Amino acid sequence: MAENSTATKPTREAASKGKARELRMVEAAIEEFAERGFEGATWRSIAERAGVSQGLIKFYFNDKEGLWQAALMRAHDLLSEDLPPPPFTEGETLSLEKTADWIRAYVHHAARHPQYIKMTMREASAPNPRLAWAVQNLIRESNKQFQDGIEELQKRGFFPNLNPVLVEYAFLGAIHHPFLASEEIRAVYGMDILSNKMIDAHCDTIIGLFLGNPLNPAADDGAEKGRKR
Repeated sequence: MAENSTATKPTREAASKGKARELRMVEAAIEEFAERGFEGATWRSIAERAGVSQGLIKFYFNDKEGLWQAALMRAHDLLSEDLPPPPFTEGETLSLEKTADWIRAYVHHAARHPQYIKMTMREASAPNPRLAWAVQNLIRESNKQFQDGIEELQKRGFFPNLNPVLVEYAFLGAIHHPFLASEEIRAVYGMDILSNKMIDAHCDTIIGLFLGNPLNPAADDGAEKGRKR
């Protein structure tokens, strides 16, 4: 028994190191695809980011499409990890306050993990095999869950009673676009949208736009007075 245990230890350590190396390559690919897109990303740049040889990456991933798929799956996991469950799964306990808290958590999470949105947005404007794969394996299911939540929030009068698909994309676009345009905002306005202060301000903006400042009615009153002027 002792001999078997000793013999398997190096194998387990090697497997663990292999998994860590593979994860490092995938996360390097995430950054490369998010920054440069599928066509602009190169094996060489990904290898340099990961600190490995191009040959090793190709040993783990047969082709660029397979690496892109692995990268998108990991980017999706990063966006989903540690994110509190949406409040619309709580049935009768759903409230404006819980919805606002979830929006704050989602906005902060989106600021820390923009890669998934960057990767999908680069593929979303024209039909292509990567978009088809992403829709089949990730986007359709996650959007269905989000869509159900939007409709529940609309039923309760929390969200605008408009086309739920357009409300969903307006909501997600409003959250993610400032982070995707962070360098433009910095260049035009001199603002760091990724600072904690600005992320908090962005949370307030999203909540105000979609929920009407439920935790600060005075803000609504002030905005209404401003409009009347």
